[in-house]
Amino acid sequence: SQHSSILYMAGKQKYGRGISLGLLDLDTCSLIRELKSDPDTSIGDEIRRIILTKNETYAIITCIEYSSTYTCFVIFKLEIITNQNNEQSSLKINSLSNCTMILTRFDSDPNNTFSINDITNTNNIDQYMLTVLRKNEILVWKLNDGEILFNYDFHHLNSNNNIQQILNCQINDNRLMILVEQGSIHIWDIILMTGQFSLITTISDPLVSYYFLTRSKRSIEI
Repeated sequence: SQHSSILYMAGKQKYGRGISLGLLDLDTCSLIRELKSDPDTSIGDEIRRIILTKNETYAIITCIEYSSTYTCFVIFKLEIITNQNNEQSSLKINSLSNCTMILTRFDSDPNNTFSINDITNTNNIDQYMLTVLRKNEILVWKLNDGEILFNYDFHHLNSNNNIQQILNCQINDNRLMILVEQGSIHIWDIILMTGQFSLITTISDPLVSYYFLTRSKRSIEI
């Protein structure tokens, strides 16, 4: 956590097929709460990431499937309460709805999903996610129900208009960077209010993709 002394931990449930999210208070070394998804619903085979939204009102668990290239999402909604004395924020768990199941699965790398904010509307902070699909398409979707709001296909920017392997994605203040296998780096500004993807530039450097590919091969060998 960026706002408190809480460590978020995720694991498969001992009994059942669901996901558990543990909240550990590092100051007291005690488990504050364990939240569980539906134990009768299987959500992927291996947990890869915990994504916290900016205000930490949501914790998103990403899981991969061994039999496919899809990533599944389990979303836990948390409630943040800030003390009146401007002290460190505390966490309160919504006892009525510990976990919201997002049944939509996306054909994407688990590292290519990010929290994204509507910077023009502070009331909508922590409401949206951005996912980059393997087929060179960008999705913006809602956290509360998984609805896809906007999509943008960018494979036409690649050489020969082909779909290419995505080597790396990064996002900062709604500015998205994607590196594809032939060394092209695409950078966009994203305006959530209008669903606009404004291409800033495309940079071509084959040495960059060579670096990422060789680093990936070394990791596999290790």
